[in-house]
Amino acid sequence: MVILCLVCIGIVSVLHGNNLLGQISSSGTSSSSASGSVRQVIEDIEQQRIDALWQERLSRAETFFVELRSEQSTLASLRRFFEQSRIRQLEHRRTCATDLRTASKFTKLPVTLRCYKADLQLETERLRRQHENIEQMLGVNEDTRSLALTRLTLLSDAIKAIITGIDSNVYAVLEDLEESKRNLLTNYREPAWLLLTKLRAEQLSTWTDALITRAAQAGETLPEADAAVQEQLLAGIQCLEEGRNLLDSIGISSTFLDANQALLSAVDHLSDCPTVLRNALGTPVEVEEVPAENNVETIQPMTRLQRRLLQQ
Repeated sequence: MVILCLVCIGIVSVLHGNNLLGQISSSGTSSSSASGSVRQVIEDIEQQRIDALWQERLSRAETFFVELRSEQSTLASLRRFFEQSRIRQLEHRRTCATDLRTASKFTKLPVTLRCYKADLQLETERLRRQHENIEQMLGVNEDTRSLALTRLTLLSDAIKAIITGIDSNVYAVLEDLEESKRNLLTNYREPAWLLLTKLRAEQLSTWTDALITRAAQAGETLPEADAAVQEQLLAGIQCLEEGRNLLDSIGISSTFLDANQALLSAVDHLSDCPTVLRNALGTPVEVEEVPAENNVETIQPMTRLQRRLLQQ
């Protein structure tokens, strides 16, 4: 395992592209002892950085799969709740679409307000459950979790303000309601979706680290003479590391659309990695697939609802 882990660390170093030694090599070589000393110091610093990165990953990944399995019944119940909520919402919207088609110019505004209020109430219910789930979400950074929870609270408060406005007859014309919808999307929904997408990326990063660790441990049982199998195992680990680099880019995304596109690319790439590992390891070790979505539509690649809202 030691040898395989060292190779894994090497993959991390190469793929992250932050190696200071490459920068020195490109500037030429020096025969002086001073230059040699500087180079050695930089080598030591770089190795310490890589070791620290690897240890941080191992720490995060150590119990991830065990904890994720213990949460499966809770997550399955949550998915059923969100699925039932979406079904109710679709039924509600079909009814409202019929009501709006038959509404006169005098009743169109009150019908629209009634329908939109009920739609927001369903969303408020989902946001409450989503908030509870994120509080317990595994494999994510606490700072990102806190920011996401804050954004969900702001979104919920904005929705409640619109509901209060409807009840108080604030909206005298449809244009006022449409303006509130645009404000809700731009200033509250999209920032919340961005943070939730980053949470999803962080959880997938922990899954990736845990799977790399498991692959390295499984490598202990492989015959050292079987170079082809060893090469395939390292290809699987490199596949995971490349996917992880795609996930890391989501952390610096400033818009939901960019983050969502990067998440789609990362999930698509990572979906192939377990197959590569399974081909190398065979059946002795269980290879985890990319974890299923454990949340409402905002912690997964963009849904039809999100696309429709962004197109309005």
